[in-house]
Amino acid sequence: MTEREIRGYHEEIDYQKHMLSNLQRFMTLAVLFSTIGIVLIYFFHSLSLLITILGIILLVIGVVSSLVFGYGIYKGQKNIDNLINIFKEKLND
Repeated sequence: MTEREIRGYHEEIDYQKHMLSNLQRFMTLAVLFSTIGIVLIYFFHSLSLLITILGIILLVIGVVSSLVFGYGIYKGQKNIDNLINIFKEKLND
């Protein structure tokens, strides 16, 4: 394996880890939306129907996006693990 290929694998693994950390940040934002939605529904449901509807919308958006980002994080981590295993196999050959 050449030095260029080794450097390429290292760069790709670092890039994948960076993208995974970006997904984790978006996951935090999605959980924040869900939390704001729950707070709006729980504390302000008696004030206005509009606030309650806004809370429900934020809750749904937060939950759905949390599921999507969670799945992306899961698959991304599997991809990184596979990439590392392929890299180790090529190094041992």
